[in-house]
Amino acid sequence: MVYLISYDLSVVATPDDYQRLEAALKLLGGRKVLHTQWTVTSDRTASSIEAYLQLLIGPKDRLLVAQITPNLARKNLLTDFHAVSQAEPQRTPTMFDYQGNDSVG
Repeated sequence: MVYLISYDLSVVATPDDYQRLEAALKLLGGRKVLHTQWTVTSDRTASSIEAYLQLLIGPKDRLLVAQITPNLARKNLLTDFHAVSQAEPQRTPTMFDYQGNDSVG
């Protein structure tokens, strides 16, 4: 399944907060399609992806994980959506994947 992940980090978010979240999205095999929107191909549920990403954001940050259907319109994305929709599903990392990995958290 292909998911759209969209987020708004709070006003107090630092560049490190954005980098940590983007690193986690890349671990999921995510591709940036707009400035704070990514697509991820995964065999996980939207709820499990959301739970994973919630570990990396603050209590006032906003997060949306929604399954993308084949009925889709798009224009001028930052990445080729066709390549995203054809990508192999990625395993959702767990918090244990972060131990000892300073680049993510």
